[in-house]
Amino acid sequence: MNVGGTMHSTAAGTLLSFGPHFLSALCTTELPVDYDGCGNIFIDRDGELFRVVLNFLRTGKLLMPHDSTFFVESVLEEAMFYGIEPLIVAAEDALKEARMRDKRKQRHGCAGKHSSSAVIAVSHPNDTEGEVMRVMEHCKCGLEDDMDPDMFTLDAEF
Repeated sequence: MNVGGTMHSTAAGTLLSFGPHFLSALCTTELPVDYDGCGNIFIDRDGELFRVVLNFLRTGKLLMPHDSTFFVESVLEEAMFYGIEPLIVAAEDALKEARMRDKRKQRHGCAGKHSSSAVIAVSHPNDTEGEVMRVMEHCKCGLEDDMDPDMFTLDAEF
């Protein structure tokens, strides 16, 4: 399959996952499609983004090479184009997270300046249950932002 000039190969069973949707219809109906010069099905969409769509159909997980707001919005757009409901839900959730991260960075005044930050979970020294008391995101600029501690549990001690 040629998607935006990028060749992708997969099994029909993968395309049928999470159906019905555009890609599953390619396998089950006489959907009118375009072909490239080599006889491959041609879809005029972004090949890099299609890799994310295809991996979702294979794994059921939204696996992205990066999670910038723009990239996540683009994945959501592709999910909507192909009509894959579980991917739409996953991309909408990822987009909410990306926008919250952007808002935290804007509050710091470091939006767009850093490619990464660290999340630091702090528990009470006498806590044996792994309950998190305070969670902070620490940016490279040295500023910290409190996050919702109910979203985290401690997995390991350092």
